[in-house]
Amino acid sequence: MAEKTNAKKKVGTATRKFNKILKSVKDRMTQNKEHSTGFLESISCDLSNAHADVEQKIESYRELLDSDDEDDKPEVERTDAELDKLQDDITEVHIILEKLKVKEANSKESKLKSNAKKKVGTATRKYHKVLKAVKDKMSQNKEHSSGFLESLSAEISKAYAEAEEKLEEYRELLDSDDEDDKSEVTTTNGELDNIRDGIMDVQIRLDQLKLDETSTVKAKAKEGSTSKMKKFDPPKFSGKLRDYPAFITHYETHVEEQHGKDTYALWNCLDDTAQKVVQPVIDNYDEMKEKSMEARRSKWIL
Repeated sequence: MAEKTNAKKKVGTATRKFNKILKSVKDRMTQNKEHSTGFLESISCDLSNAHADVEQKIESYRELLDSDDEDDKPEVERTDAELDKLQDDITEVHIILEKLKVKEANSKESKLKSNAKKKVGTATRKYHKVLKAVKDKMSQNKEHSSGFLESLSAEISKAYAEAEEKLEEYRELLDSDDEDDKSEVTTTNGELDNIRDGIMDVQIRLDQLKLDETSTVKAKAKEGSTSKMKKFDPPKFSGKLRDYPAFITHYETHVEEQHGKDTYALWNCLDDTAQKVVQPVIDNYDEMKEKSMEARRSKWIL
């Protein structure tokens, strides 16, 4: 008898504890605010532990009762009813908790999408702003240095990479099979195509400007090199004695140094009179030069 009494007291204590936790859980769940998944898991764990404890106490008490004993029958029926109610209560609360978990997950996902979409907006606005600035600079009717063009390319590439990254991250959060997300998926894909087309167009134009710049630099270099070259008039020996020293110095410095022992070059540096003197040895450079030296001492040169 004493054992039954003690067991019944334990049932009462465990049941009151369970009902207290149950009421607390229901009160928290009815509050109009969001609950974190961790918080809901904690509540579910507390309630499950309390349920397991009271269930164990009721089962232990019931084992002490005799269903064939007329004095125990009412207690057996009451204990069975208490077990059924206990199971109904825990089942109801767990259903509510699962719904709240789903709601929390959806809310979290919705926040992630919202934040990702905001980042997309910021990044794409920056990209289009940079794109417009780059196009404006390229359309200016003036020459651009290679360094300037490289800086424009780096600037638009950086803005594009950031916008593409944010769009890709946002698209990964969307479900193409979800009716609510379908339109967002289409919009996001369209924006990705749009920014890709934009940067491809700009990069093609930048590459063309780089080629134009390279060609301009080469042309200017060639023009500068040509302008620096002094006009060269080969020396001419008329056969006059007083002109020979200046002629031979000029010839050896500017003609022979550049063309070497070239009979044709020497021939073209002599006038008709001098050419007649060297005519017999026209195929031998050294003899031609010697003849020209001898010729200055000839009477016809004086």
